Amino acid sequence: ALRRGMAAFGEKNYSEAITHLTLASQRITDSPDLYYHLGCAHLLKGELDPAAAAFKAAFDLDPKHGETLAGLGQLAYYTKELPKAQIFFRQALEAETASDESRILTGLALTEAALRRNDQARLCLLRAQQADRRYAPAFYNLGALYLNVYSLREEALDQFELFVRLADASNPYQEKARNQITRLRATLE
Repeated sequence: ALRRGMAAFGEKNYSEAITHLTLASQRITDSPDLYYHLGCAHLLKGELDPAAAAFKAAFDLDPKHGETLAGLGQLAYYTKELPKAQIFFRQALEAETASDESRILTGLALTEAALRRNDQARLCLLRAQQADRRYAPAFYNLGALYLNVYSLREEALDQFELFVRLADASNPYQEKARNQITRLRATLE
């Protein structure tokens, strides 16, 4: 069940992943990774309560599991519990098991921006880009921050153009980024 659940998760078939990971969790009760992926599958389907329960189970097994802390941060961000999100994202960055620094920094940046701490948000996004030059969401979010907060059109244009090059064609933000590029080019000419 675990292998099938992880395969379905990798294929972005979150309903099937939830079914198989839930079955696996009935036999494997000591794996924070299993509960973390179950929480992510629920979160990606928009099911916040089951996601919270799965992340809590992973956290109870390993309070320093970086991915779980990031998942809890993302959940807190979605539910507008911004100070809580800040804490979880910062703990995730400090955790020994945190393997996706760019994603965590981008989540922290979005939280900082929502709290109107725009300079902190900008620094987090720049750090995210340094940590992984191919992590497209950091470029999109920095472009949006440059445009909407700082009114730096040329810098925003650069970030959106980099995002379009890095992101998959199926990324839902591709169209928004392309529209921003078109508007910015027209404004700057």
